[in-house]
Amino acid sequence: MQLTTKDINEIADHLAMGLICYIHKQTKAILYIPDESQFPEIEGWEDQIEELEKNGDHYVSIDKMSSNDSYTIMERFVDEVADESIKKRLTHALEKNKPFHNFKYEIDQLDEERDQWFKFKSDQYNKWVEREIKFSLNDDDNVDDDE
Repeated sequence: MQLTTKDINEIADHLAMGLICYIHKQTKAILYIPDESQFPEIEGWEDQIEELEKNGDHYVSIDKMSSNDSYTIMERFVDEVADESIKKRLTHALEKNKPFHNFKYEIDQLDEERDQWFKFKSDQYNKWVEREIKFSLNDDDNVDDDE
């Protein structure tokens, strides 16, 4: 069994929501549980937690992207912005204290670039997840482009 592009998109979406993804090494079955650092009280995930407690060594975990990687994605997006005044605003937002907050504030003030940002961010996150899966499962044949 291989992971599909749809699986990759789903994993990226769940990671962005604060869940941790676990992939079974042989079957590629996917489990999600909340990241305890973001959700201290985990209720309703007993089946997944029990499965991981029993068979955790059969799974690899995929955690959310680090803040450094997220920051790099914002920088890459800014590099692709064609409008110099917008590029300058976004660059300035990244250079100030609280760059994530400032970038979000600036991007939320824009229409076309905001839509472009969300698509770019999603594409980059999906590529990152795909790389993490290939690295974690140590196998280049774990992702299938079929949906």
